[in-house]
Amino acid sequence: MSVSFETTKCRHLEGLRVNEFSIEQMEQWWIAEDLLDYKSEMLVDGEVEQTDLIEQVMNYIKDN
Repeated sequence: MSVSFETTKCRHLEGLRVNEFSIEQMEQWWIAEDLLDYKSEMLVDGEVEQTDLIEQVMNYIKDN
């Protein structure tokens, strides 16, 4: 998933693990578009609405 660092920070601050590590720690290990190099991996835009994302993933699965 391609998600900006700003979006990642917002999600972290709203998440259950907010007290496990800080934004400053995240900045140290953050790598944009850090893909796993699997053939079946799909890069999606992390800014799209959830329903659109689900549809994209389902279509990708169906086509591959």
